[in-house]
Amino acid sequence: MKIVERLLMREEIDSLELDLARARDRGDASAVSEISACIARLEATLAVAYRGDDPIACHKLERLVRRAA
Repeated sequence: MKIVERLLMREEIDSLELDLARARDRGDASAVSEISACIARLEATLAVAYRGDDPIACHKLERLVRRAA
């Protein structure tokens, strides 16, 4: 994953965190859950990108992403 792609993904996560805060303020539990899962998936993807091609780390992160989804 290229640096530009990582930066764009980080920007998306930041945007989602703002949406998450708004959903919490509204008390919308469904939106909070959905947005939190999306953030977790994106952060796991970034973690894999930073770790490179370590198959053990990738496998563990894939399981975490599936649980978060």
